[in-house]
Amino acid sequence: MGLADLRAAFSGRLLEAADAMAPFLTDWRRKWTGQAIAVAQPDSADGVAQVLRWCRAHGVAVVPQGATRACPAAPHRLPKGAA
Repeated sequence: MGLADLRAAFSGRLLEAADAMAPFLTDWRRKWTGQAIAVAQPDSADGVAQVLRWCRAHGVAVVPQGATRACPAAPHRLPKGAA
């Protein structure tokens, strides 16, 4: 499994250094910290699809991160009428 292949698969940032990934590995309450081989930040929806294809092909789990306002360890509900 080579991250160079992943890097070539999409446009955007691919963070591999521990110090660059650190802010993405701890939840907003600083209660839980995870591990990652890299943090991908694609520039487009097509880039997201390419990253997900690479991960599936290599058996790599994906943890999506959005606006970082939700608690990743617990489900949350949308406001009534938002869905």
